[in-house]
Formats: sequence, structure tokens, C-alpha cells
Amino acid sequence: RHYPGPSDTEKVPSSGSTALVESKEPYFPVLSGYPCELFRNEYLAWCGAVQLPSDHPDVGKTVVDLTGQLIVHGGLTIAAPKSGRIQFDCNHASTDLVPYASFVSSQNDAKRIGNLASAGAL
Repeated sequence: RHYPGPSDTEKVPSSGSTALVESKEPYFPVLSGYPCELFRNEYLAWCGAVQLPSDHPDVGKTVVDLTGQLIVHGGLTIAAPKSGRIQFDCNHASTDLVPYASFVSSQNDAKRIGNLASAGAL
């Protein structure tokens, strides 16, 4: 899938890492020796995923198992025990600026109101 907006990463100061050398999404850097994926979800919020090697001690653990052991922004979103993929997102209303969230929210509100009106509830 294509997620618009990769140019914003070109404007952010780098930590010196050359892991993100192209401006195409998703990004597939290798960080601390782990294959990663950085992408935007349907709200255009950034998400990150790490693929653990099959012999890693955290493979097979769930989000509940890993809570408190791994500290990531907003907590883990997904831990796929069979595949060893862990994921987090930056789609938290109180801490993150999510470009598309307010638009989707207003669209959902309009649908709810429209459904109520057509059902005669208003």
C-alpha cells in the first residue's frame, strides 16, 4: 500500500542514521540488528514493527506477556506469537498529532447522524 506524506521525514533532523535513505514508504531499516518496518496506517499515523529472529526469547509471547518488558511509544499494539512480529503505533489521541484522524472522525459522525435521520430517530 502507498501512504502519502513521506516528504515530512526528509525535513526532520536525522540522528546520523542512514537507515532511511529513500523517501518511499514503507521503510525497511535494520535497527540494532533487527529487521524493521515503518509505515503509516489508514489515519496516516506512523507505525513501527520489528521482526524478531525465530530463536529470540520473546518469540511466542503475547502483548500481555511483553507489557512492562518492552517500552515503546504508547505500548505494544500487536505481538504475533507465531511469527515473532511486534508492532506499535503513534495513533494516540492525547499524545500524537494524527493528520487524518479528525477527518475520519467527522466522516464517521456524519454517517451516524445520517443513519439516525434516515431511520426516523431525529
